Amino acid sequence: MAAAFASSSHFASSCAHHHPRSSSSCCVRAHSSQFATTTTETIRRRNHPILVVSDLDGTMVGDDQSTLEFRTFWEEEENSINNEDEKSKSKLVYSTGRSLESFRALLREKGNVMVKPEMLICAVGTKVYSRGDEKKEEMWIEDEEWTRTLDVGWDEAIVRAGCAKAIELCGEESAHFRPEEEQNAHKITCALKDENVGEFVATLERYLEEKNVTAKIISSGTGGWKYVDCVSNQAGKLESLEFVRKKLGFELERTVACGDSGNDELMLSGRNLAIVVGNAQEDLVRWAERALLEEKEGSRKKRVIVTKAFEARGIIEGIREHFY
Repeated sequence: MAAAFASSSHFASSCAHHHPRSSSSCCVRAHSSQFATTTTETIRRRNHPILVVSDLDGTMVGDDQSTLEFRTFWEEEENSINNEDEKSKSKLVYSTGRSLESFRALLREKGNVMVKPEMLICAVGTKVYSRGDEKKEEMWIEDEEWTRTLDVGWDEAIVRAGCAKAIELCGEESAHFRPEEEQNAHKITCALKDENVGEFVATLERYLEEKNVTAKIISSGTGGWKYVDCVSNQAGKLESLEFVRKKLGFELERTVACGDSGNDELMLSGRNLAIVVGNAQEDLVRWAERALLEEKEGSRKKRVIVTKAFEARGIIEGIREHFY
Protein backbone atom coordinates (compact mmCIF):
# COMPACT_ATOMS: atom_id res chain seq x y z
CA MET A 1 0.00 0.00 0.00
CA ALA A 2 1.47 3.34 -0.99
CA ALA A 3 2.04 5.89 1.71
CA ALA A 4 -0.34 8.84 1.74
CA PHE A 5 1.37 12.19 1.96
CA ALA A 6 0.75 15.89 1.81
CA SER A 7 -0.29 17.05 -1.62
CA SER A 8 -1.20 20.65 -2.37
CA SER A 9 -3.84 20.31 0.31
CA HIS A 10 -1.68 18.35 2.75
CA PHE A 11 1.72 20.02 2.44
CA ALA A 12 1.03 23.46 3.88
CA SER A 13 3.95 25.91 3.97
CA SER A 14 3.52 29.09 5.95
CA CYS A 15 5.46 32.17 6.97
CA ALA A 16 5.34 31.16 10.65
CA HIS A 17 4.54 28.01 12.59
CA HIS A 18 3.46 29.95 15.68
CA HIS A 19 3.97 29.11 19.35
CA PRO A 20 7.56 29.11 20.69
CA ARG A 21 9.02 28.19 17.29
CA SER A 22 8.37 31.62 15.80
CA SER A 23 11.47 33.71 15.35
CA SER A 24 9.42 36.85 15.83
CA SER A 25 5.96 37.60 17.11
CA CYS A 26 3.27 39.40 15.21
CA CYS A 27 1.74 42.07 17.41
CA VAL A 28 0.23 44.74 15.15
CA ARG A 29 -2.46 46.96 16.59
CA ALA A 30 -5.51 47.58 14.48
CA HIS A 31 -7.55 50.74 14.87
CA SER A 32 -9.49 50.78 18.13
CA SER A 33 -13.14 49.93 17.63
CA GLN A 34 -16.24 49.06 19.57
CA PHE A 35 -17.95 45.70 19.22
CA ALA A 36 -21.10 46.19 21.26
CA THR A 37 -23.84 43.71 20.43
CA THR A 38 -27.08 45.33 19.31
CA THR A 39 -30.53 44.11 20.28
CA THR A 40 -31.25 42.95 16.71
CA GLU A 41 -28.00 40.99 16.57
CA THR A 42 -28.64 39.41 19.96
CA ILE A 43 -32.06 38.21 18.77
CA ARG A 44 -30.52 36.73 15.62
CA ARG A 45 -27.86 34.89 17.60
CA ARG A 46 -30.11 33.70 20.41
CA ASN A 47 -31.54 30.76 18.49
CA HIS A 48 -28.57 30.18 16.22
CA PRO A 49 -25.44 29.21 18.18
CA ILE A 50 -22.16 28.90 16.30
CA LEU A 51 -18.96 26.93 16.68
CA VAL A 52 -15.77 28.99 16.36
CA VAL A 53 -12.52 27.03 15.88
CA SER A 54 -9.60 29.45 16.07
CA ASP A 55 -5.87 29.26 15.76
CA LEU A 56 -4.05 30.92 18.66
CA ASP A 57 -0.78 32.71 17.87
CA GLY A 58 -1.27 35.47 15.34
CA THR A 59 -5.03 34.90 15.25
CA MET A 60 -6.62 34.89 18.71
CA VAL A 61 -3.53 36.10 20.58
CA GLY A 62 -0.75 38.55 19.78
CA ASP A 63 -2.22 41.92 20.70
CA ASP A 64 -3.76 41.75 24.18
CA GLN A 65 -6.26 44.55 23.58
CA SER A 66 -7.58 42.75 20.51
CA THR A 67 -7.90 39.50 22.48
CA LEU A 68 -9.71 41.31 25.28
CA GLU A 69 -12.14 42.85 22.80
CA PHE A 70 -12.96 39.37 21.54
CA ARG A 71 -13.53 38.18 25.11
CA THR A 72 -15.91 41.08 25.74
CA PHE A 73 -17.73 40.32 22.48
CA TRP A 74 -17.96 36.60 23.27
CA GLU A 75 -19.12 37.04 26.85
CA GLU A 76 -21.80 39.53 25.78
CA GLU A 77 -23.06 37.00 23.24
CA GLU A 78 -23.04 34.24 25.85
CA ASN A 79 -24.64 36.41 28.51
CA SER A 80 -27.55 37.10 26.18
CA ILE A 81 -28.46 33.41 26.24
CA ASN A 82 -26.96 32.23 29.52
CA ASN A 83 -30.33 31.24 30.95
CA GLU A 84 -30.98 28.75 28.17
CA ASP A 85 -29.85 25.15 27.95
CA GLU A 86 -26.25 24.29 27.07
CA LYS A 87 -27.11 23.27 23.51
CA SER A 88 -28.29 26.82 22.78
CA LYS A 89 -24.87 28.32 23.50
CA SER A 90 -22.12 29.05 21.03
CA LYS A 91 -18.86 27.19 21.58
CA LEU A 92 -15.23 28.22 21.21
CA VAL A 93 -12.42 25.76 20.39
CA TYR A 94 -8.72 26.56 19.99
CA SER A 95 -6.70 24.67 17.36
CA THR A 96 -2.98 25.22 17.84
CA GLY A 97 0.45 23.84 17.09
CA ARG A 98 1.25 24.25 20.77
CA SER A 99 1.48 21.33 23.17
CA LEU A 100 -0.90 21.18 26.14
CA GLU A 101 1.90 22.36 28.43
CA SER A 102 2.61 25.33 26.17
CA PHE A 103 -1.09 26.19 26.04
CA ARG A 104 -1.32 26.07 29.82
CA ALA A 105 1.60 28.50 30.05
CA LEU A 106 -0.10 30.83 27.56
CA LEU A 107 -3.37 30.71 29.51
CA ARG A 108 -1.55 31.52 32.75
CA GLU A 109 0.10 34.49 31.03
CA LYS A 110 -2.97 35.83 29.24
CA GLY A 111 -5.85 34.42 31.26
CA ASN A 112 -7.05 37.94 32.01
CA VAL A 113 -7.79 38.57 28.31
CA MET A 114 -8.43 35.10 26.82
CA VAL A 115 -11.65 33.11 26.73
CA LYS A 116 -11.29 29.58 28.08
CA PRO A 117 -12.35 27.22 25.28
CA GLU A 118 -14.92 24.45 25.41
CA MET A 119 -12.42 22.07 23.79
CA LEU A 120 -8.78 22.26 22.77
CA ILE A 121 -6.97 20.86 19.72
CA CYS A 122 -3.19 20.73 20.21
CA ALA A 123 -0.02 19.66 18.43
CA VAL A 124 -1.23 20.12 14.83
CA GLY A 125 -4.41 18.10 15.37
CA THR A 126 -2.81 15.13 17.13
CA LYS A 127 -4.34 15.85 20.55
CA VAL A 128 -7.92 16.74 21.46
CA TYR A 129 -8.95 17.76 24.97
CA SER A 130 -12.25 18.56 26.67
CA ARG A 131 -12.50 21.06 29.50
CA GLY A 132 -13.17 19.32 32.79
CA ASP A 133 -13.74 20.55 36.33
CA GLU A 134 -11.77 23.77 36.78
CA LYS A 135 -11.49 23.06 40.51
CA LYS A 136 -9.47 19.92 39.85
CA GLU A 137 -5.73 19.93 39.19
CA GLU A 138 -6.16 18.43 35.70
CA MET A 139 -8.91 20.36 33.95
CA TRP A 140 -8.04 19.24 30.39
CA ILE A 141 -9.14 15.68 29.65
CA GLU A 142 -7.64 13.92 26.62
CA ASP A 143 -10.18 12.45 24.19
CA GLU A 144 -9.19 8.80 24.01
CA GLU A 145 -11.54 8.12 21.08
CA TRP A 146 -9.64 10.63 18.95
CA THR A 147 -6.24 9.33 20.04
CA ARG A 148 -7.18 5.76 19.06
CA THR A 149 -8.10 6.81 15.53
CA LEU A 150 -4.55 8.09 14.96
CA ASP A 151 -3.00 4.63 15.20
CA VAL A 152 -4.38 3.56 11.79
CA GLY A 153 -1.49 3.22 9.32
CA TRP A 154 0.93 4.88 11.75
CA ASP A 155 4.17 3.60 13.32
CA GLU A 156 6.07 6.06 15.50
CA ALA A 157 9.33 4.09 15.47
CA ILE A 158 9.38 3.86 11.67
CA VAL A 159 8.59 7.55 11.27
CA ARG A 160 11.39 8.49 13.67
CA ALA A 161 13.79 6.23 11.78
CA GLY A 162 12.76 7.81 8.48
CA CYS A 163 13.31 11.32 9.88
CA ALA A 164 16.70 10.28 11.24
CA LYS A 165 17.73 8.98 7.80
CA ALA A 166 16.58 12.19 6.12
CA ILE A 167 18.46 14.29 8.70
CA GLU A 168 21.62 12.28 8.08
CA LEU A 169 21.41 12.92 4.34
CA CYS A 170 20.83 16.66 4.84
CA GLY A 171 23.59 16.96 7.44
CA GLU A 172 23.16 17.77 11.11
CA GLU A 173 24.17 21.39 10.53
CA SER A 174 21.13 21.75 8.25
CA ALA A 175 18.55 19.51 9.96
CA HIS A 176 17.72 18.19 13.41
CA PHE A 177 14.93 16.85 15.61
CA ARG A 178 13.08 19.41 17.70
CA PRO A 179 13.12 18.96 21.52
CA GLU A 180 11.17 16.04 22.97
CA GLU A 181 8.53 18.30 24.51
CA GLU A 182 7.44 19.17 20.94
CA GLN A 183 7.04 15.49 19.99
CA ASN A 184 4.29 13.03 20.83
CA ALA A 185 3.27 9.51 19.89
CA HIS A 186 1.60 10.71 16.67
CA LYS A 187 3.77 13.72 15.75
CA ILE A 188 7.48 13.87 14.96
CA THR A 189 8.87 17.36 14.38
CA CYS A 190 12.16 18.37 12.75
CA ALA A 191 13.76 21.71 11.88
CA LEU A 192 15.51 22.28 8.56
CA LYS A 193 17.17 25.03 6.61
CA ASP A 194 14.91 26.26 3.82
CA GLU A 195 17.07 24.81 1.06
CA ASN A 196 16.97 21.31 2.59
CA VAL A 197 13.21 20.92 2.98
CA GLY A 198 12.64 19.41 -0.47
CA GLU A 199 15.38 16.80 -0.04
CA PHE A 200 14.23 15.94 3.48
CA VAL A 201 10.59 15.47 2.48
CA ALA A 202 11.43 13.42 -0.63
CA THR A 203 13.69 11.12 1.41
CA LEU A 204 11.12 10.70 4.16
CA GLU A 205 8.32 10.00 1.68
CA ARG A 206 10.32 7.25 -0.05
CA TYR A 207 11.28 5.66 3.27
CA LEU A 208 7.74 5.58 4.63
CA GLU A 209 6.34 4.24 1.37
CA GLU A 210 8.85 1.38 1.49
CA LYS A 211 7.74 0.64 5.07
CA ASN A 212 4.02 0.84 4.19
CA VAL A 213 3.40 3.65 6.68
CA THR A 214 1.06 6.54 5.87
CA ALA A 215 1.56 10.06 7.19
CA LYS A 216 0.95 13.74 6.58
CA ILE A 217 3.98 16.01 6.22
CA ILE A 218 3.34 19.67 7.05
CA SER A 219 5.99 22.36 6.54
CA SER A 220 5.97 25.88 7.98
CA GLY A 221 8.23 28.60 9.36
CA THR A 222 10.31 31.67 8.53
CA GLY A 223 13.74 33.13 9.11
CA GLY A 224 15.75 30.73 6.94
CA TRP A 225 14.52 27.64 8.81
CA LYS A 226 11.35 25.62 8.47
CA TYR A 227 9.67 23.13 10.73
CA VAL A 228 8.41 19.83 9.34
CA ASP A 229 5.71 18.00 11.27
CA CYS A 230 5.18 14.37 10.32
CA VAL A 231 1.82 13.34 11.78
CA SER A 232 -0.60 10.45 11.58
CA ASN A 233 -2.54 10.43 8.33
CA GLN A 234 -5.73 10.56 10.42
CA ALA A 235 -4.59 13.72 12.22
CA GLY A 236 -4.51 17.36 11.17
CA LYS A 237 -6.34 20.61 11.84
CA LEU A 238 -9.23 19.83 9.48
CA GLU A 239 -9.75 16.24 10.64
CA SER A 240 -9.70 17.28 14.31
CA LEU A 241 -12.08 20.17 13.57
CA GLU A 242 -14.54 17.73 12.01
CA PHE A 243 -14.24 15.39 15.00
CA VAL A 244 -14.92 18.22 17.45
CA ARG A 245 -17.73 19.67 15.32
CA LYS A 246 -19.61 16.37 15.31
CA LYS A 247 -18.93 15.79 19.00
CA LEU A 248 -20.38 19.20 19.90
CA GLY A 249 -23.29 18.80 17.47
CA PHE A 250 -22.85 21.75 15.09
CA GLU A 251 -23.83 21.87 11.42
CA LEU A 252 -21.22 22.88 8.84
CA GLU A 253 -22.99 26.16 8.06
CA ARG A 254 -22.76 27.13 11.75
CA THR A 255 -19.06 26.26 12.04
CA VAL A 256 -16.26 28.71 11.24
CA ALA A 257 -12.47 28.23 11.31
CA CYS A 258 -10.14 31.21 11.85
CA GLY A 259 -6.44 31.45 10.99
CA ASP A 260 -3.50 33.55 9.86
CA SER A 261 -0.92 31.20 8.32
CA GLY A 262 -0.41 28.28 5.95
CA ASN A 263 -0.45 26.01 8.99
CA ASP A 264 -4.18 26.79 9.20
CA GLU A 265 -4.88 26.18 5.50
CA LEU A 266 -6.26 22.68 5.92
CA MET A 267 -8.98 23.62 8.42
CA LEU A 268 -9.83 26.70 6.36
CA SER A 269 -10.15 24.50 3.25
CA GLY A 270 -12.95 22.32 4.61
CA ARG A 271 -16.67 22.63 3.92
CA ASN A 272 -17.05 24.80 7.03
CA LEU A 273 -16.93 28.60 6.85
CA ALA A 274 -13.55 30.33 7.06
CA ILE A 275 -12.09 33.60 8.37
CA VAL A 276 -8.62 34.75 7.27
CA VAL A 277 -7.60 37.59 9.58
CA GLY A 278 -6.19 40.84 8.19
CA ASN A 279 -2.63 40.18 9.37
CA ALA A 280 -2.51 36.82 7.55
CA GLN A 281 0.85 35.78 6.19
CA GLU A 282 1.63 35.83 2.50
CA ASP A 283 1.14 32.13 1.76
CA LEU A 284 -2.31 32.12 3.32
CA VAL A 285 -3.31 35.35 1.58
CA ARG A 286 -2.45 33.74 -1.76
CA TRP A 287 -4.51 30.69 -0.82
CA ALA A 288 -7.46 32.90 0.17
CA GLU A 289 -7.28 34.76 -3.13
CA ARG A 290 -7.46 31.47 -5.03
CA ALA A 291 -10.30 30.22 -2.83
CA LEU A 292 -12.32 33.38 -3.43
CA LEU A 293 -11.85 33.06 -7.19
CA GLU A 294 -13.08 29.48 -7.08
CA GLU A 295 -16.27 30.40 -5.25
CA LYS A 296 -19.32 30.48 -7.47
CA GLU A 297 -19.97 33.82 -9.10
CA GLY A 298 -23.07 35.50 -7.77
CA SER A 299 -23.07 33.35 -4.64
CA ARG A 300 -25.15 35.03 -1.96
CA LYS A 301 -22.81 33.93 0.81
CA LYS A 302 -19.04 33.70 0.78
CA ARG A 303 -17.47 30.66 2.43
CA VAL A 304 -14.11 32.42 2.88
CA ILE A 305 -13.82 35.94 4.31
CA VAL A 306 -10.59 37.95 4.49
CA THR A 307 -10.98 40.65 7.12
CA LYS A 308 -9.55 44.14 7.30
CA ALA A 309 -9.06 43.96 11.06
CA PHE A 310 -6.07 42.13 12.52
CA GLU A 311 -5.96 39.14 14.87
CA ALA A 312 -8.93 38.72 17.27
CA ARG A 313 -10.61 41.87 15.96
CA GLY A 314 -10.59 40.15 12.58
CA ILE A 315 -12.39 37.16 14.10
CA ILE A 316 -15.13 39.47 15.36
CA GLU A 317 -15.38 41.13 11.95
CA GLY A 318 -15.60 37.75 10.22
CA ILE A 319 -18.24 36.40 12.61
CA ARG A 320 -20.40 39.46 12.02
CA GLU A 321 -20.06 39.15 8.25
CA HIS A 322 -20.78 35.42 8.22
CA PHE A 323 -23.65 35.30 10.68
CA TYR A 324 -25.36 38.71 10.87
